[in-house]
Order: sequence, then structure tokens, then C-alpha cells
Amino acid sequence: MSRPVSVVWHGHRQQAADLAGHLHLGWRPQFGLRAAAVTVYAPKYGTIRLVVTRNRHDAEVARRLGVSRQAASRWHARWRQGGRAGLAGPGR
Repeated sequence: MSRPVSVVWHGHRQQAADLAGHLHLGWRPQFGLRAAAVTVYAPKYGTIRLVVTRNRHDAEVARRLGVSRQAASRWHARWRQGGRAGLAGPGR
């Protein structure tokens, strides 16, 4: 399981998951979901763009990205295991 990521937003240090729960998710018609994006500072990564969406099933994500459900499921599992670094690799 991945460790929580601390971020600094508006001068306050907090866990990314806690911040995500306080953001207003607006409707994004181009993606067909509610989302919010904020720029934060993460000591481990530097300045990053944090994008928060409502949970989606792998099949729905796969359909929107034009990939197989199996591919979306593998990507999701890699992300759960290793975070962003878990998605890195040859051809990715």
C-alpha cells in the first residue's frame, strides 16, 4: 500500500487525500465527470498539479480512454501499488 503524500496548499500542510475531500468538484463535460485541479507543493515531488475526480469503474475509464478494461485495471493496480512511480516503465 502506498504511503500518504503530504502537500502544501494555501500555506497549509496536509495529506493529499484530506485536501481532496475539501475541494469543490465541478462538472467537466469534456471528461463526463466531476473534477477539480489545483497546483500544490509536495516536498517529495516539488510543484505538482493535483487532479481529483469521483471514483470511476475501470470499465468506464477504459471506454473513455479508448483502451481495454484489462489495461485500465492493470494501470489502476499499478497506481494503487506504487503511486505515480508504479505507472512508469518502458513505453509508459
